[in-house]
Amino acid sequence: MCGLIQLKVLVITGIENLRFLFNIFHDGGIVHYAEKGCDLELDIEIMYLAERVNADYRTFRLTLEKTQLVFETWPKDITAKPARISAYAQIFHPELEILGAEIEGDVLNVACNQSSVDSDYCGGNLLLRAESAIVADEGGKSYSIEELQELCHNYWEDWKNKKQ
Repeated sequence: MCGLIQLKVLVITGIENLRFLFNIFHDGGIVHYAEKGCDLELDIEIMYLAERVNADYRTFRLTLEKTQLVFETWPKDITAKPARISAYAQIFHPELEILGAEIEGDVLNVACNQSSVDSDYCGGNLLLRAESAIVADEGGKSYSIEELQELCHNYWEDWKNKKQ
């Protein structure tokens, strides 16, 4: 294996860790998706965290393994019933902005903005189940939940210190 670099893949498991992961990516935009069998890859543009890894980075790739997903809309017309969308192409266009995540039973509820004048809704809840997740930067390095927590914590500490 001369000259071959092998990156260690860190897998994040447990619904509580997945909730925490989406809360770390608060304010990030899901700018691209790809279906990989039962897995779903999401490119999350969150420059303020990605730049802490490398000044040229803008995104992290989040791979959700063995994913089930539906999007429940927030209608602009408050008298309308929410739609439930399962087609990824419709869910992720235009891009979703992650607001935060909560656990409801065995489902992760990720609240998202989705602004489009062409749409009859202004966001919604990504209701998902996933066996596990892998988060990698643009260089392919994967991260544990603890590393992501530290990255996020350090960003907000620096931000707080700049404000003082």
